[in-house]
Amino acid sequence: MLLQQVSTLKDANDVMARRIAELEKKSGRNSQNSSMAPSSDTGGASCKRGESEQEGPSYNGEEARQITQE
Repeated sequence: MLLQQVSTLKDANDVMARRIAELEKKSGRNSQNSSMAPSSDTGGASCKRGESEQEGPSYNGEEARQITQE
């Protein structure tokens, strides 16, 4: 009886682990990295109207430190 319960719980655990992995994979999708419509985004993932992803030059922290040290 106890072994049957353990087996049942292991099976349920496997099902939940697969479901969690599936949900984690889906949670990273948005309109910019999939074919989903921008209206399906659940946060600030899409650009505002009229903005492009890269406007003007971009600088990383190292470049910023070099500029301020000169």
